[in-house]
This record gives sequence, structure tokens and C-alpha cells, in this order.
Amino acid sequence: MGLIYTMNCKEEMMERFGYLDILNNQEHTTSDVMGFAKSLYFNNTYQFVDYSKYGFNLFTEEEKRE
Repeated sequence: MGLIYTMNCKEEMMERFGYLDILNNQEHTTSDVMGFAKSLYFNNTYQFVDYSKYGFNLFTEEEKRE
């Protein structure tokens, strides 16, 4: 079973907030039930299709485009 996570945060934030532990536990639980599981993480993904439509100041579209 594949577990694919599109994370809105950078990898450093994911580690700092403990997401890796949570998602690793999810992978182990899924492996126990399904026999095998592998996780893929995609960090700093786009959150909006058109950033100009939103007042959002945590990051810019340019930062996400990088």
C-alpha cells in the first residue's frame, strides 16, 4: 500500500512539528493491517491555484514555485 502525503510545509518544519513521527506511526499501523506500506512525502506543495485571490502572508507564490 502506498501512502502519499502532500505537505504544505518544508521538510524542516515537518520534522520540528513532529509530523514525521505521526506519519511513520501511520505507515507502521497500515503495514500491520495491510502487510506492507510505503510512504512518500512531497514538501512545500502549492496550496492555492491562484494566490492572487487570497490574502495569505505565511509564504508567497514565488516561495512555493521554488
